[in-house]
Amino acid sequence: VAERRQKAPSANAVLGLLEGIRDAKERFIRMLSQSHQPAVPSVYGEVASSLDLDRVQERCPYFRKFVERVRAC
Repeated sequence: VAERRQKAPSANAVLGLLEGIRDAKERFIRMLSQSHQPAVPSVYGEVASSLDLDRVQERCPYFRKFVERVRAC
């Protein structure tokens, strides 16, 4: 998102399992700050629309279970 918005810096990658992050919201806000992005709905929307859901499923077992349950409906 930062690159698309023509801002130079990007945030540091999240290491480890995503479900283990206890301060997810605070970490996300820090990542936005690192990449000089405001914490506003339009940026949230851009981040959400650029997600690779297959990669999220790969890294987060809880999200994978969520997707499986949604598809089973």
